[in-house]
Amino acid sequence: MRTNIKGDIGELIVMTKLLKEGFWVSKPFGDDCPYDIIADDKQGNIKRIQVKYCTPSEGTVRIHLSSSNKSYKDQHIDWVLAVNADTEEIYKIEVEDHVNESGIYLRLEPTKNGQVNGIKFAENYLM
Repeated sequence: MRTNIKGDIGELIVMTKLLKEGFWVSKPFGDDCPYDIIADDKQGNIKRIQVKYCTPSEGTVRIHLSSSNKSYKDQHIDWVLAVNADTEEIYKIEVEDHVNESGIYLRLEPTKNGQVNGIKFAENYLM
C-alpha cells in the first residue's frame, strides 16, 4: 500500500474517533501546513494534530516525531496521534513532552526480561 494511502486511512480513523468524542474536526488546505487535522472541543480549546499510521514490529510501535529531519515543535503541533495499523488503536503523544526527540517506541507487550523501568507502554498512551 502506498504511503499516501496509509496516511489518508490514518487521518480518517483519527477524524472519526474525534467526531465520536464530540470534537469539531477541520482539515487544513494544502500541503504546507505542519499539522494534518485541527480538533476543537467546542469550548475554545483547539489542538493541532499530526497523524501517523504505524505498523507494529517485534512487540513495539515506532512513532516518528519528525518530518524531513525536522523535529516537531510544540509551537506548531500539540498532539501526534499514531494509529496502530493492525488494531486501529490510537496513541496520543503530547508534543510538548517530547520536544527535540525524533521518535519514541511504545511497547505493545511486556518485555521478555520483565523490565518496566524506562519502558513506554502503549496502553498508557491510548486515546
